Amino acid sequence: MRSNCARLKATPVAGLALDGALCGGLIWFGECALIALIATDLGGLSLLRDLAPALARWGLIYGAIGAVIGLSARWGRGIPLLIWLGLAALGPTAVLPAWVYFGPVLLGWGLALGLHRLSLRGRAVLGAGLGAALVLVAIPPRPPPRAGRVQDAPHVLLIVADSLRADRLSPTLTPEIWSIAQQGQRFTAVRSTASWTLPAHASLFTGVLPSEHGAHATHPRLDGELPTLAERFAARGYRTVGLSANAWVSAGTGLDRGFDRFDFLGDRGIAEQLLLARWGGREADLGGAAITRQAQLELERASRDGVPLFLFINYLEAHEPLGSIPGEDPSLGRLWMRDMPRFWCACERDAGGLVCDRGLYRADPARVAEVIRRYDAGATYIDAQIGALRQTLVQAGQWDQSWLVFTSDHGEQLGEDGRLGHMVWLQPSLVDIPLVVHGPGLPVGIDSDTRSLMDLPGWLLASTAGTPPPPPAPGAIAESHPHARSKLDAWGAAFGCDFAPAAVPRRSAQLDGVRVLREANQIWAEANGARREPTPAERARVSGPFDSGSAKVDAQTRQQLRAIGYVE
Repeated sequence: MRSNCARLKATPVAGLALDGALCGGLIWFGECALIALIATDLGGLSLLRDLAPALARWGLIYGAIGAVIGLSARWGRGIPLLIWLGLAALGPTAVLPAWVYFGPVLLGWGLALGLHRLSLRGRAVLGAGLGAALVLVAIPPRPPPRAGRVQDAPHVLLIVADSLRADRLSPTLTPEIWSIAQQGQRFTAVRSTASWTLPAHASLFTGVLPSEHGAHATHPRLDGELPTLAERFAARGYRTVGLSANAWVSAGTGLDRGFDRFDFLGDRGIAEQLLLARWGGREADLGGAAITRQAQLELERASRDGVPLFLFINYLEAHEPLGSIPGEDPSLGRLWMRDMPRFWCACERDAGGLVCDRGLYRADPARVAEVIRRYDAGATYIDAQIGALRQTLVQAGQWDQSWLVFTSDHGEQLGEDGRLGHMVWLQPSLVDIPLVVHGPGLPVGIDSDTRSLMDLPGWLLASTAGTPPPPPAPGAIAESHPHARSKLDAWGAAFGCDFAPAAVPRRSAQLDGVRVLREANQIWAEANGARREPTPAERARVSGPFDSGSAKVDAQTRQQLRAIGYVE
């Protein structure tokens, strides 16, 4: 029996191109089917909605590539398959092993072989239907217009540099942000509510602790009980737009609630790994340049329409995988977080810049120095993106009438005690974050009062409305909610290595120069480097229950988180 692809050699040029395009479309279909299968198996398809335009665009690209490749069949029916496999082998392999790319190619090719009974006309109809479907999918739905748009309110830009420590704000490392700080207000004692992205952002959006909003390791989603900052601005008549490079801040975790438009523009994990993204013209970063371009378009659109804009941005280039910026080797950058489990597990031998020291892995000085270099380069890259946004506002004549708020969600350990990374502990290097605000009528100078990230939404809403802001919450509380069933926890417990044991919650507070800490039911205070018993007031600040939940992260979000090292 002669298959469709077996008869390609005897087919006219137009037929070769058509059958090749159909094979390319079916290979694309195979990749999409794999993505959907994984997502369904692990609990959800929420981010496929966000991926739809990109998937449709790649379907058209696959069809065009397939049409060209199809012409090679005149020299042998197996040559197109070999070319497709070659393209798959040349794709980026930093996150997924090379062999994973071959599965969709072979699946799509097999589907194409199964169409041998279709006539040329039937194949043309099938191809036209597939193309029409892709065009329809590529058109994003427009959000319904909100009633009561205001006309004279200022734009509000809330920018988060993910994982940026407070001590990285400087005139040499971040000159654009430092310049903005000289024109506005810089807060020097701000602390996050958590040492990783999801609970910190949920606090930024709701103004409460992780144990109150419930979005953390054991319940990785923000539920709908609490109003979000975006919903509050939308109620004022603002157009609300969110642009995120971190999968923990996306539709998959419920942090898109209240936004008219929320785009995830970071590393899309399996989708962008499989869909030959190397030929898509994307910058060698973690989404920063794409976010800046989209933000500039949103600002120009809002200015043209006379509608105030609340624009939230999450930049990721200071987050693992460090070095994922132009001029660096991204494959090396991706290894920094992916080998972290060895950092926390059994100490069998020295490996990869990690030395075994008294039963614990520690990063050696050379590794720490390289991590710091890449981390600082990421901070400078983010600074340049913010400079481009400021220039857009200046050119539109709206800089002095707009609010720009720059902060972070948490810090990073850069060799303290030999540690690298974040997520588990609550040291100052992990919870001390920068905060710079520039806005009309704002006093210029430095605010050194202790403040919490969860104070920011109430302060911002009041300040942009011209009303007195609420007083800050006493003490800057941070919480850590370790995963209840983590493989890393199991290794740490079994071998006594440097990772938080499972089910041991942590909480810290900063009170008048005294740091109060809690692990499980043990509470103590630290002042001037000395440890002592806490006073009743200090003990009360870190007491109380830790919430938990059972929400699941869907598969596409999980793949994106795997790309930046959060998931094994």
